[in-house]
Amino acid sequence: MVLAVLIAAAGYWAWRVQAQSVKTQAEHTLRAVGELKANQISAWLKERRGNAEMIRANPLISIAATDMLAGRGATAGTDLQAVLDAFRRTYGYTEVVMTSPRGAALLHSPRAAPALLDGQARALVAKAAATGRVQTSDMFLDAAGRPRIDFVAPVPSTKRGAPAIAAVTLRADPVDYLYPLIQTWPLPSRSGETLLVERRGKQVLYLNELRFRQNTALKLAAPANRPSLPAAMAVRGRRGVVQGIDYRGVPVLAALQPVPGAPWFIVAKEDTNEVLGSTRARGWLTAGIALVLVALAGLGTLLLWRARELQTSAEIRESEERYRALVEHAPMPILVNREDRVVLANQACLRLFGASAPDQLLGKSLFDLFHPDCHPEISEQLHRLRGQGGSTTDRATDRPPGWIDGGCGGRRRALQGPRRRFCPRGPERHHQAQTRGGGSARSLALCTQSPGDQP
Repeated sequence: MVLAVLIAAAGYWAWRVQAQSVKTQAEHTLRAVGELKANQISAWLKERRGNAEMIRANPLISIAATDMLAGRGATAGTDLQAVLDAFRRTYGYTEVVMTSPRGAALLHSPRAAPALLDGQARALVAKAAATGRVQTSDMFLDAAGRPRIDFVAPVPSTKRGAPAIAAVTLRADPVDYLYPLIQTWPLPSRSGETLLVERRGKQVLYLNELRFRQNTALKLAAPANRPSLPAAMAVRGRRGVVQGIDYRGVPVLAALQPVPGAPWFIVAKEDTNEVLGSTRARGWLTAGIALVLVALAGLGTLLLWRARELQTSAEIRESEERYRALVEHAPMPILVNREDRVVLANQACLRLFGASAPDQLLGKSLFDLFHPDCHPEISEQLHRLRGQGGSTTDRATDRPPGWIDGGCGGRRRALQGPRRRFCPRGPERHHQAQTRGGGSARSLALCTQSPGDQP
């Protein structure tokens, strides 16, 4: 039992160590993926803001815009249009629009008639013109329901200290680069997914398309106070690796990481079943191995016990054989009595009683072997010997006078009626009777046994 408990404890410990190792490795992987994605998105934003900063810091654009607005220079508008087209083609923007500080469109690339900027876009243009700094919009859906993000660069005046004379809006489509960047999982995984989320009021908004649900970018939202939702945990300020329930209602292990330079958060997650599934399988394997070891240990213990039992039985049999041989070849006549029946008589005893075979004595009562005159004394002595304690007592007596089974089928009477004296012999209480008055003395060792003893 102790060995089985030790094996089970060792198996459980091995499984726990292995499970913790697998979980720790998964946490490191998720944390690394989250940091990688956050840094890549931050680099993309920095690059886009750098494009807008190039426009803001370019004096040639300011001079051309001033000339165009003042009606000077026939080529100023054409030159600016070429710059806007080059930006759009080179950096992959869907639209590049030059507007007045109030948001009125001046130039547009592509050259098709531009749609009027909505109120949010005009407000961002006014803020950029007033502050003289590049502004970035929240990610939004345009009039056609497509995800967009704007980067607005103010066009400074050529006069020092004067407010901006225009603004250039660089409109990017996240579907072209940002969403594929987010959705790509660097390792083979059935459930690995990266989410880009943002807090909007009391809601957490999913900004990108999801792996397991379509048409969700900037449309799927959840309460920001949902306790078990990793995206909600992220916007509430949790960092690092957490366990929770994702938007599908599936248990996941997730790494939460803010995006530097943006109000966004990355959630890199994998299903718990995938992360710990191998651990569970290994746990069952460990349990199976432990059970096999316990069974083998039990079998080994059983075999060892059986071997010891066989060895003990063999030793007992050997001892019995030696005892039997000692009894059989002892010069003293020995007779074993059980429940007043003879169960063993050695050769000397057979000769003493004149029997030619053990069967002539075995099974007979002591009272059949002694003269009736001796029966009261035999009964008294047997009763006294059994009352002394122990399961075995021996009595020695001489060949009694009286009727005995002579082995030839007849009976004969002894010639004398000698006196008997019983005396214990050693720890087994041997009793010897000696014949007095004529003739030589002969002795009989009588052993009385309880019913459970073996002859």
